[in-house]
Amino acid sequence: MTGLAGLRTDEVRAFAEFVAGGEEVQLVSRLLLARGLFAMPIKGALLQRLIYEEPAERRIKDVDILVAPGSFGAAVQVLEDAGYQRGEEPVLHHQVTLRRPGAVLAVDLHGSLFEAGRYRMPTEDVFERAGEDEALFSTPIKRMHELDLYAHTIGKIASDHVGLTRPAVLEDLRRLGEVSARSPQEHARHLDLLGMGRAARYALSLLQARSPTSFAGQVGRALRPDILGATVARAVVFSSVRHGKFSTISKMGGILLASSLSASVRLGMKGLGRRRQRLA
Repeated sequence: MTGLAGLRTDEVRAFAEFVAGGEEVQLVSRLLLARGLFAMPIKGALLQRLIYEEPAERRIKDVDILVAPGSFGAAVQVLEDAGYQRGEEPVLHHQVTLRRPGAVLAVDLHGSLFEAGRYRMPTEDVFERAGEDEALFSTPIKRMHELDLYAHTIGKIASDHVGLTRPAVLEDLRRLGEVSARSPQEHARHLDLLGMGRAARYALSLLQARSPTSFAGQVGRALRPDILGATVARAVVFSSVRHGKFSTISKMGGILLASSLSASVRLGMKGLGRRRQRLA
């Protein structure tokens, strides 16, 4: 079945998502800038424009935007004052879903990239390393540093253990490596600095298994030696393949890929606390 101008229906939908994503970034950015706040697009809407030639190559379901530390509540209020409405999803780790009436895509607003304590990647450091870009979305935004962009993609694959169920995220990682102006050694040093050695071993091994690339292999080999971390990463890969993403053991594996054993214990205790609250 074909759509407008000879395009297939899925291509038309992908282009509509691409345009809608850009419009949401523009609007949110301008609303926040009027209050002295910067928007930092992350994930799909950003990667579409950075590493893909056609919108249909990287579909998006929503628009993810990170705001500077301490401004999450103010940013939510700005968007709600402008007519955005909260979704039914609960606020989780400084993340809330907002949508304009009639909008094609919702906005996921983030106050942090990961749950506190999982990695050493605080939002203030990410904003400090970021540059300003007015061309990408035709409005001023904060553009994430490419070392952080690669690390964030790895962290999402590991913390959400999505590599087996969302191959598009592994493709993001592969393409980011292909276009990177930084060496594999620089990426490895940055990942170690952020406490993502175990997460990187997990994500890079999934990428290597699906699409062998010299860049991913070089990053993996340049990571700081960590026998325990390498063993944990291999075990989590095995459990994910054997038991599936949504199994309890796979979720536990995602916790074990945090920056350290102590961080994993803290995250596990927090998770148990949240589960008890829900049951209560």
